[in-house]
Amino acid sequence: MKVKIVSNNIDLLDPLRNLGYFEEVTISANLEDALDADTLVISSLLISHNTLSDLYGRYTKQFTNKKVFYMLTDQEGDTPNELIANICEARNITVIPPKMTINQIIQFVSNHLYPEMGRKNSKVVAFFGAAGDVGTSMVSQSVAEIIAQNTEYKIGLYILNDSMGPYYVKLREDEDISIDEIKAELWSNVLSPDKLLQTCIKRNNLYILQAPRYLPDMRHFHPEHVEQLLDLGSKIFDIIIIDAGASYNLGLTIGVLRAANHKYLVTTQQEKPRIKFEQVQSQIFKSLQLKTTDFMIIINKFLKDSSMYDGKQMADLYKMTLAATPPHLEFMGWQAEVDRKTLLHFNEVDFTEQIELTARLIATQLKVEYRQLEKKKPGFMNQLFGRKHTG
Repeated sequence: MKVKIVSNNIDLLDPLRNLGYFEEVTISANLEDALDADTLVISSLLISHNTLSDLYGRYTKQFTNKKVFYMLTDQEGDTPNELIANICEARNITVIPPKMTINQIIQFVSNHLYPEMGRKNSKVVAFFGAAGDVGTSMVSQSVAEIIAQNTEYKIGLYILNDSMGPYYVKLREDEDISIDEIKAELWSNVLSPDKLLQTCIKRNNLYILQAPRYLPDMRHFHPEHVEQLLDLGSKIFDIIIIDAGASYNLGLTIGVLRAANHKYLVTTQQEKPRIKFEQVQSQIFKSLQLKTTDFMIIINKFLKDSSMYDGKQMADLYKMTLAATPPHLEFMGWQAEVDRKTLLHFNEVDFTEQIELTARLIATQLKVEYRQLEKKKPGFMNQLFGRKHTG
């Protein structure tokens, strides 16, 4: 298979060649000169969507039976990306959404051409909030804890948001470390798996990478840094769970949206998170070519009240598949922040059942072995997060 990149940017050239799947990979600044190739990867920075439509009309026969990819950017003028995607789909052209890293573009192209290759980050699960204060950190850390409890796997919990968390782990003085300690190496692309592991808070088989503490630096974290963290993490963790928060303008959050294969949205029955998420969907998801159907939904702080939407109605409103409905527990959430431990430690059966339901669902998605330990290994949570621990 011969691949021609129609672009002024040579960054894709060597990575595509290095895959070893293609007979020839070359680059051209002229689409008409590239029509002899089997696969075309076209940049919208060089060939506008109107020019592409015009050339497609003139060379329809040459486009037939070719695989054509069209790379969009955030600078498409007055025409919405969604409309451009519709135009391309009508011509059997596959759109590569904007804000992808080079590696993600390579993966996108190779997965479309060779779907049997499988996908990267297949063991990555991400939790996002419909808005702030819906309990994303509580849910994601509780799920990470219970998966660690019920498996022998090494679980990495990445807190990649601006929450200054985690709020639910008691730290020793020597554990006051976060991603800030490795940001220079991360930005310079010299971070090692060992250094990443040393920066995590360890509780038995659960390893927690704490969020950035210095908020002005948040703008320096970009999607490619998420990709690097996941690549390094894949060498040391069996499963990676991410608390991505609800700040969808951050490079970290966008990177997680792009990289995670399994995505969960955490919300409540309140109207405010739903209205906020509708803005995110219309302003960000459409630009990134993301669909709500890519997400499972968790209705947190759930109230069984006839005056409120039930779980099915909430899932229908968000156009997502319902995963779980952890209950509202009055002031226990505040107490959990004070005690620095998740609600799993409060012996609330309904909450634990909903978190365990989510954990089993994730284990099924990841195709990993999950077992319920014998009546639950009394004191496991204290062993995992109490004062007496090692490592």
